[in-house]
Amino acid sequence: MRPKRLLAGMRHLLALGAALPGALSAAAASQPFTIAHPETGAAPVVIAAAASPLTRTNAEELARIIERMSGRLPVIATEPPAGPAIVAGTAAEFPDTPRVRDLQGRSPEAFLLHSGADRLHIVGNSDLGVQVGIFTLLRELGCRWFFPHEAWTVIPERETVRIELDRTESPDFDYRRLSPSASPRPTPIDG
Repeated sequence: MRPKRLLAGMRHLLALGAALPGALSAAAASQPFTIAHPETGAAPVVIAAAASPLTRTNAEELARIIERMSGRLPVIATEPPAGPAIVAGTAAEFPDTPRVRDLQGRSPEAFLLHSGADRLHIVGNSDLGVQVGIFTLLRELGCRWFFPHEAWTVIPERETVRIELDRTESPDFDYRRLSPSASPRPTPIDG
């Protein structure tokens, strides 16, 4: 009799284990988000009113690329609209973002991409994290930059641009610049 009870108990634990992750993640589950559509236009890109120049520049670049993809230019806004929007900024600027706690304790360049029915969040631990998140989104949409020239740029054209994402990432290595101007200045030798 004991083996049967043990087996029954194990089945209950397995059932609970299978149901629990779904119940915990239901509140922040991703949904497809329409970035641009022929009938509704392009979702605006929302940034914080005090967004840094880097975040503002990256949001403008995102809008230009969405326009090249769909023929519809998103506006850049500092107030979220009632309808769909792409939210781009830091965790400090948008603390109510779903799953923003997943960024805690990660590198400054960590970011999350989360799509819901009316929001696409691109949130980073820093402005650089937002930049990496924006270009990761564009890569997911099929954009590629093989070399710094238009002939080596791939931006797919589509009437409807739609995506479903739910990821939090930290780059494998910190941002590096390979140029003489980015190298540290030599320190004088005391002596």
